[in-house]
Amino acid sequence: MSERVEYLGDYPTVDEYFRSQLEELVIPAGLWLLECLDPERIRERFEAGVFRYFVARGCVFRVSTDE
Repeated sequence: MSERVEYLGDYPTVDEYFRSQLEELVIPAGLWLLECLDPERIRERFEAGVFRYFVARGCVFRVSTDE
């Protein structure tokens, strides 16, 4: 099993990172919908049993595990 860590950008929280990724998919008039989403469900979808996201000193990282 090998682990790979990827730097994803400067964000104060993982939720802020997820939101930035979702904002790219929504037209400006629909951005208010992002306020209605459940952050735990969003994390589950992003991680999908393959990744783990974390913040260290204001930077978001993703760890993937290949089996």
